Amino acid sequence: MGTSLPDPSSEGEVSIRCFHHEDEHNSCSINLKTGLWVCHASGIGGNLRTAIEHISGVSSSEAQKIIDDKGVMPTVVESKTEEPDKVIDEAISKIYERNLASDRNRRHEAIKDFGWSDEAINHFGIGWDERTQRYTFPIRNRAGELVNIRMYDRHSSGENKMISWKAGYGTGRLWPMTSLVADTLIVCASDDDTPEICSMAVLRFPPMPDA
Repeated sequence: MGTSLPDPSSEGEVSIRCFHHEDEHNSCSINLKTGLWVCHASGIGGNLRTAIEHISGVSSSEAQKIIDDKGVMPTVVESKTEEPDKVIDEAISKIYERNLASDRNRRHEAIKDFGWSDEAINHFGIGWDERTQRYTFPIRNRAGELVNIRMYDRHSSGENKMISWKAGYGTGRLWPMTSLVADTLIVCASDDDTPEICSMAVLRFPPMPDA
């Protein structure tokens, strides 16, 4: 490609200008561990052989011959053993729920400023953490186990606006799973829109665990 690659991330990813089309930005990602690449602008991707096809304009068999002549060995991707979820005591989420129920000012803010209804707050188990001064959202896996508690602060920005309960509990983030079973998916502009939008779907879709 006539260019040197930048230092990869911990996952082996590098971003470069795509070799498949005229590119002014680093729209192509290459994983140096798997040998796979994808252009996020065009949606085209593949492996080393397909990359050589695009760059050199050769056939698939000719591209493979170039790889063989260079002595490039195929990448072997090791399979990862999925670790069981860390489970949080349900009593902790209940404490947060009681905190919000007993804090008149916080509940008034949730209802008046965010537009959350009592039905939405109760149905989704939204609570309040006094220590972090954040609203809490319980996250469950498909087995219904509490695997994370997302904590929301409207005054923060970026990734700090919605954080996980503690370090090591950030795998489960989708909330709630009921929003993913509809024929039409609604993308909310902000975190505080989600509870009320989801509460509108409670009567349409049967409840199921989060994930």
